[in-house]
Amino acid sequence: LAAQADIVARYGGGANAGHTVWVDGVKYVMHLLPSGLLRGNTCVLGAGMVIDPKQLLEEIAYFTQNGMSISNFAPEYIKISPAAHIVLPTHKALDAAYEKSRVGNTIGTTKRGIGPAYADKARRRGLRAEMMLDPKKFGEQVYSLALTHIIELYGDKPNGISPLEISLEYKEYARLLADYVQDTSLYLHQSLKDGKIVLAEGAQGTLLDVDHGGYPFVTSSSTVAGAAATGLGVSPKFISSIIGVAKCFQTRVGEGPMPTEILDNDELVNHFRGDRAKPGAEFGATTGRPRRVGWLDLPALRYAVRINGLDKLVLTKLDVLSGLPSIKLCVEYENRQNGVAALYEELVAWSEDISHAREFKDLPAC
Repeated sequence: LAAQADIVARYGGGANAGHTVWVDGVKYVMHLLPSGLLRGNTCVLGAGMVIDPKQLLEEIAYFTQNGMSISNFAPEYIKISPAAHIVLPTHKALDAAYEKSRVGNTIGTTKRGIGPAYADKARRRGLRAEMMLDPKKFGEQVYSLALTHIIELYGDKPNGISPLEISLEYKEYARLLADYVQDTSLYLHQSLKDGKIVLAEGAQGTLLDVDHGGYPFVTSSSTVAGAAATGLGVSPKFISSIIGVAKCFQTRVGEGPMPTEILDNDELVNHFRGDRAKPGAEFGATTGRPRRVGWLDLPALRYAVRINGLDKLVLTKLDVLSGLPSIKLCVEYENRQNGVAALYEELVAWSEDISHAREFKDLPAC
């Protein structure tokens, strides 16, 4: 898709999103930069994002060390919305403290400071990227917010966290990133008016949407297609196609309900999960945690299709199902006293390797 686009724009989330992309046998992992970067697209980090400047600079260094030209990371090709919010180390400390306090009811966050950064945004005390245009003043604002976080965490005992050191560190990040902060809303609007193709890239899946997901086991931003216009600052009238992507089995990192999760068959779980060293391995790109796996949940998928208004649906990892004795599909739920149970249809499987199939006629008959 990125090969057909002029611009790839992330509209929400932060470094809690891990996108693993394989190109010619080489593995790349990005957390903030849109994956269109690998196609040479102009990349936009939208207003709906929360950005860790240290992580962003580390990603740029990572790609240049892996053979990409430094010119690909010039401000002409990477643009940060002035309305995007900034993540501090103290946001991460708050994230870890909140998760620790949820005894017996953890969310399973990545502890990347995402929730506290969005909370500060909602409380109107957050740090926006536009503040980095004045590094000196930004350093002062970082000091003030970091000190507030420390007091909330530890009272009058800083516990080894220095707001001054954080302030000096982030003042330098501001100096390095100030030129990347541009009016991305206007840039995208003009590009779309001129007929350019913009690919809006999400982060987490529909069931992690803060409004429409399995609350409270959700992320802190809106992940559905409707959030693209808000998160990028363009009219929803520009959206011409909505493409959903789903695996042909269910996965999840973190806590929360998962009716089709496979809990009683380690061999089957390992079949789905695969090997860390190979493409498609079901381990979190951000945390490294093994993903929970289960059979495809059609009621959840139908819900995602409706909420997003999909024009197209891409089903991935069909080849992972090769070699199974049979395949189950959850077709509906049954209410029970302790929750819901998945009801399945069982289908005939296949043994052939279909990883090289490119058309329906290449698939085995079942």
